[in-house]
Amino acid sequence: MKGFVITGTSGVGKTHLEIELAKLINFYQLPKYTNRPGRPGESSATVISMSAQEFKKIDRGKGFVFTLEYGGFDYGWKQSEASANSDKYLTLGVTLESLKRIFEFLPKFKPIFLTVDKKNIELIRKRMYKREDFTKLYGDDKEKLEQKIESRLNLALKELENIKEYEKIVLSHSGKVFLIKDNRTLYKEVIPWVLTQTDSDQ
Repeated sequence: MKGFVITGTSGVGKTHLEIELAKLINFYQLPKYTNRPGRPGESSATVISMSAQEFKKIDRGKGFVFTLEYGGFDYGWKQSEASANSDKYLTLGVTLESLKRIFEFLPKFKPIFLTVDKKNIELIRKRMYKREDFTKLYGDDKEKLEQKIESRLNLALKELENIKEYEKIVLSHSGKVFLIKDNRTLYKEVIPWVLTQTDSDQ
C-alpha cells in the first residue's frame, strides 16, 4: 500500500486537504471508523460511527490497518478497504501524536504536515467559525461555540510548542512541512508537492 499521512496543528485543515485530494483520480480518502457519535454535517461516507463494542470487535480481529485514540474516542481505518483500493494513493488524516508509531504500520506512506505560524493563529479561528459540524452542533449557542473554538486554539498553541519534534519525524520519512499562510497555500504549495511525489513513482 502507498499513500499519504496527513497531520498537523488542530484546526489547520487536514480534512479539507483529504477532500480535495479525493477529487483527483488516483487518490482515495480511506474512511475512518469511530466510537464517537456522529456530528451534524459530517459525511457518513468518510466518518462511520459505531458503538464501542463494535469497534473493539473489529480491533481485536485485527481488522484495522491503524488505530488511534483522541479526545476519549477511538478511530480506525479498515484493512479490507485499504487493500481494495491499493491501486490508488490512500490518505489518512491523523493526530500529531500518531506520527510516533504510524510508520510501524504504514512504512511506505509519506507524511504531510500542515501548520501555522503563532502570529497567524487567528487563521484557525476564522476557519473554525465556518466549520459546518461546529455551527450545526452548537446552533445559536454562541457561548458554547466560543468555548469550543477557544479550546481548539489552545490545543493548537500547545502543539506548536513541540513542532520541532514532529518536524523531525516528518522529514525522516521523506515528508514535507507546510506553513499555511492563507486559503491559497493548499492549492499553490501543498497539492502541487503531493502531485510531484506521485509523478516520481511512475
